[in-house]
Amino acid sequence: MEWLIIGLMIGFCAVLALVANHFRIFDRGGCLAALALGILVSLTGMYQWLSLLFILMVAVYTSTRFRFREKESKGLQEGKSGCRGYKSILANGGVACAIAFSTLFFPHKVFMFAFPFLVAVASANSDVFASEIGGISNNAYLITNLEKVKPGTNGGVSWLGQGAAFAGSLLISIAGYLLFHLPLKLVLPAALLGFVGCQIDSVLGATIEGRRLTRKGPVLGKEGVNLTSIFLTSVLAFGLIA
Repeated sequence: MEWLIIGLMIGFCAVLALVANHFRIFDRGGCLAALALGILVSLTGMYQWLSLLFILMVAVYTSTRFRFREKESKGLQEGKSGCRGYKSILANGGVACAIAFSTLFFPHKVFMFAFPFLVAVASANSDVFASEIGGISNNAYLITNLEKVKPGTNGGVSWLGQGAAFAGSLLISIAGYLLFHLPLKLVLPAALLGFVGCQIDSVLGATIEGRRLTRKGPVLGKEGVNLTSIFLTSVLAFGLIA
């Protein structure tokens, strides 16, 4: 029975990848990356992990298409026509998938992993909402010194974006509460940690994005900042739940 469930979950991932490719939600590389992450999560046999990632995908697509032409006119759209590639998929979903996959090695501590997983997804959605919805705001301020900057500047934040960031985190937190049957008292902490993850992302964006961490190392791009902020937030979640 367990292998049947795993097979159905993998099949669901394959269908989603085809749908995402057909409707240009992800490009071909993005679809393959999403499929690979989906298969890893499916191996756990727990539909809750996959369901929350599906909700994240829908939320990301919806926010990306929100007033898309307006963002495109400002040069703030995601990729080509809002189509996300493999780097974005791995950056926003990689940490959560790694946490879910780790439960295969710690089957009796699933609850301990559920909260950090939820926070990782909440942090990813919080940042996407901040960028995609906050991107339409004409007033942006650098998070490190509050100087007014051009919308879309690395580390730039706005009141609209901050509100959207918390809403995006809260949305995932509530969905995770319903899926994982976590204690109600953890809903707000999860939402707040997801929101904090977005702030970490903004600080990293304002300070080190576009720079080399070592003299000959690669330039840290947007996806690297996303991955780092989500990872750090997940570590905070593990510390809180331990």
